[in-house]
Amino acid sequence: MALTIWELLFWGFLQAIVVAALVSKYVKNAQLVGPLILWHSKAGLKWMGRVSKTYKRVWRAYGDIGIILAFGFLGAWYVFRKHRLSKRILLSLVTPLFLIAPFLSSLFLGSLVPSSLFGMAQMPILFLYFGGYATSLVFLLSQEAFKTLLGYLAGTPVQAAVAPALPGIEVEGSPFRIPWYGWLAFPILIAVHELSHGVLARVEGFRVKTTGIVLFGFFPFGAFVEPDEKQLRKGPAKKQLRVYSVGSTANYLTAFIVISFLLLAVNPALEAADFNGVYNSYYDSPEVVSVLEASQFSDSLEKGDKILSINGSLTPSIGALHNATALMGANSYVSITTQRGSFEGYLDDNAKIGISSLRDTFREMPWELTLLVDVIGFLGLVVFFNFVVGVMNLLPMYPLDGGLMTSVILGTWLGKKRGSMIARWLTLYVLLLFAINIAPLFFPNF
Repeated sequence: MALTIWELLFWGFLQAIVVAALVSKYVKNAQLVGPLILWHSKAGLKWMGRVSKTYKRVWRAYGDIGIILAFGFLGAWYVFRKHRLSKRILLSLVTPLFLIAPFLSSLFLGSLVPSSLFGMAQMPILFLYFGGYATSLVFLLSQEAFKTLLGYLAGTPVQAAVAPALPGIEVEGSPFRIPWYGWLAFPILIAVHELSHGVLARVEGFRVKTTGIVLFGFFPFGAFVEPDEKQLRKGPAKKQLRVYSVGSTANYLTAFIVISFLLLAVNPALEAADFNGVYNSYYDSPEVVSVLEASQFSDSLEKGDKILSINGSLTPSIGALHNATALMGANSYVSITTQRGSFEGYLDDNAKIGISSLRDTFREMPWELTLLVDVIGFLGLVVFFNFVVGVMNLLPMYPLDGGLMTSVILGTWLGKKRGSMIARWLTLYVLLLFAINIAPLFFPNF
């Protein structure tokens, strides 16, 4: 059963307030910050101290990668500022290439962006290279917010570009359907992120006071490594940047390692065993989650309908359904067969039925196959959460690491007072973008 975003907020805050009240009454070593529960501990401090004494140059390079991850060419220009000009230019041009490496093959083949080099479709890649994730994410959020506002003004259906991704909890209008075992990926995400912060802090000579986890009621909300903030803020800018950035570097690296394992080891083994053929044989039919009001099928198709065939062609999966409609072309006549009967109409201008959300369904699988699918799915979620949370953490807004980094790096160029002021304005702007992009969940117009 799917919850509306309003129901999610109501039940979420209710359970968080109840749990926080019980904790405040019966648990003495927990700190409450509104509905959040902070559990402080000394766990891991000795380990961080031992690790920080080895491979200090490697750890510092690890932190420098995070600065480039956040700010691209501009970050590299800062990292290599002590090199002579020619070497600084070369290193600053070369090192950010890892950010756009996944796009390069498609870019050169012309399949990713068929427009001119400076066309709008090209801009996210250029922003990513020259300004890192901090800049490119702001650009993408701005672009989606603009589309959402235009949709509201024009009265055309809009969908949320920002939505909660909570394992086992389905939210109406959210494109994310995360299995319950997604919660098992959180400890990996949190551990690599926060432990890296702690080790880098010790490498750079900053004291770490406590570690801990953050709970929102029963749900894990995050974790923290608490350095001596006064000492950290008085430290050199480059040391601060390394400490702030390294958590996202750890998440990015974790995602890269796991996806490399999936592609280089797991995928060849699955191909050898014809896994796809066996898995595809258990497809049932795609199930309708929601239909656009503007669709010709809005009065006929309902949530829960299974699309069995289109114009007599079986559609066991979402992919098969998309292939069938793509072959028909825009505005084509179509007959859709469901378990409730057949319905007739026409495709829209994009050769789509007008279904805003679908999900695949499956017949019952043997437990061995189900377990294998879940393990692969879990590894995929480790990649997903580490990449998404890692790069989103680089957004230039407080209290994210990206906001702290933006304040520091602007402070070195413009002075601390002005840099801090600009970072606060950027935070307000990014919050506004989030509000616009998530608005369709709260105020759907279809």
